[in-house]
Amino acid sequence: MMAFGPIVILALCALSVWMGIAAVLRVCRVPRAVEPGGSCGRCGYAYTHWTRCPECGSEVSTVGIATPWLMFRHRGSMPGALFALTLMAFAMAFLLTGLTVGLCQFAGWNQHTRQSGMSTLQPPPINGRPQPLPQVSFLVHREVVGPSVNSPTRGEVVLVLLPKGATLAMTADRPDTTGAFHILHDVKDGQFVTRSDAGETIREGKGIQIEDVADWLERAGVAFDEEERRVAAAQILQEIDSSHAGALAVIGPGNLGPRGVVLASRGFSTRSIPSLPFAVVGLTGMTGITIVTSVASAVIYIVALWWVVTRRRRLMSPERSGA
Repeated sequence: MMAFGPIVILALCALSVWMGIAAVLRVCRVPRAVEPGGSCGRCGYAYTHWTRCPECGSEVSTVGIATPWLMFRHRGSMPGALFALTLMAFAMAFLLTGLTVGLCQFAGWNQHTRQSGMSTLQPPPINGRPQPLPQVSFLVHREVVGPSVNSPTRGEVVLVLLPKGATLAMTADRPDTTGAFHILHDVKDGQFVTRSDAGETIREGKGIQIEDVADWLERAGVAFDEEERRVAAAQILQEIDSSHAGALAVIGPGNLGPRGVVLASRGFSTRSIPSLPFAVVGLTGMTGITIVTSVASAVIYIVALWWVVTRRRRLMSPERSGA
């Protein structure tokens, strides 16, 4: 079912922009119905220095003479024009933001995705009985931009090893890695770093491999033997880097026997929002869109403000008082 709330808001913004433009143009234009030399204040007949209007018979002393300059003064004030222009700029910013978001969705451009969840490494049960291997839990957090969360073009993946029964706090929508073994992986260039709970760098480089993750698990004191660590590392590697989707197949399915470990994911929350196909001062998602539309609205506002002030001054100048 279509959500009509955003559509109604955009319609109201468009109406506000249209009304703002109409109000600004009204106070910046001379009425066309008034003759350049003045008109009868009652019927608008061109004034040619008569005392009684030849069209309607009204006395000049009664109905007066309407001049363009006089009528222009009564069409609105400068503060009113600036107020309408300011409201129009705010409405335009909202309108441009909504239209840009719709364009991003329609064009199928990148999505800014934030995904967090828990994953667990544990041995499969035998005959319904749990294996003696310990359960290892870690948090996976993805902050990526791309057509989908599984095919990102840039961003970062954070993987944090959790002690048994521990929870992890989120700082500014990002895991707080203080005091925890963790891995940072840059999606765009493949740079990675593995760190200990003391914040010391274990390994870093470009193109993370199974050996890097296995060494990280060993340093973290995970009670797996060498074969189990490699199986676990292959599955973790698939979580970190989608290009390693076949890492487990390289090791071979035979290693997933009674002493193998299996990764299970749960509780993943995903939030995807449209994003421009380029970063704006390093920012993506709604922040990037808002920056672009706000700057565009500000430029339009400044140009329109200059035009209003210049035109009002020109039309209100004494030289044009008879215009």
